[in-house]
Amino acid sequence: MIEICVEITNPMKVNERGIPLSEWIGLPINLEEFQEALKEIDAVEGEYIISGSNTQNFDIPIDPFTNLWELNDLVKRIEEVDEDEHYKLAALIELAAPSDFDSIYRIIDHLDEYDFLSEIQDDYALGRYFAIDCDMLHGTPEHLKYYFHFESFGFSMKLKHGIKYTSLGAIYRK
Repeated sequence: MIEICVEITNPMKVNERGIPLSEWIGLPINLEEFQEALKEIDAVEGEYIISGSNTQNFDIPIDPFTNLWELNDLVKRIEEVDEDEHYKLAALIELAAPSDFDSIYRIIDHLDEYDFLSEIQDDYALGRYFAIDCDMLHGTPEHLKYYFHFESFGFSMKLKHGIKYTSLGAIYRK
């Protein structure tokens, strides 16, 4: 289960220390929960801004005037993605650096076209993954495996398969 939260703030109302009233809400949210949050910041629909966000690994473009209900719908769509695919989705979003929600929807729609190798973030790890984990050195005498240059092999595999590195792992089109 993902957790995406935003802080809604009423810039027109302040507390006793002069700080604008704000409330963190988890998404997706239903109308009743949202109205309760608006009461907490003494606002009505349209009198708030999004002053903060916590989107975990998802680089979702959120600014103070992002439409909360469109964001809410996007979060619902992300939650529909199989939980095992969340890191792949987050890696693709990181690579694409989308500027709008439609771009993220397109990424979700084409998620099955990509493979994701978690925690592989450099040529050495990639080469080791293909050589050892995928058993590409099968049949090579054990004493010769020590001379294998994983980084060069990883670099070759990266070029051959169009692999890109993200902070979450390596991703490539199948």
